[in-house]
Amino acid sequence: MNIPITITVTNQKISSDMRQLVSDTVNVYKCHFNFDSSWDSFSKTAVFRQEDSDIYEVILDDSNNCILPWESIQEEGVVYIGVYGVNETQRYPTIWTKPIKVALGCKDGEPHTPPTPDVYE
Repeated sequence: MNIPITITVTNQKISSDMRQLVSDTVNVYKCHFNFDSSWDSFSKTAVFRQEDSDIYEVILDDSNNCILPWESIQEEGVVYIGVYGVNETQRYPTIWTKPIKVALGCKDGEPHTPPTPDVYE
């Protein structure tokens, strides 16, 4: 099962159709990025951060999709999504999305989920 999140990117502006996520949800939220033509020459990487926590980067697949890293929504609070593109001579980042609320989800007590592969894996 996947819950879709649609993210629209126009030049360096970004917006999401999702207003609330549930903390500790693992491998369920699938992000699809819609880019305007200014992004055509770039390889794209999605960036996720929860408030002032660590940043998680995921390279988008050929269809501009990725699974939201569960580590970025472990806690109640807010999460931000951004994206950047690179080509041979340029780096093209967006601003962050408006805050997306992360509501507290129930937990089973034991951490047992492997980490999301980073961009080097």
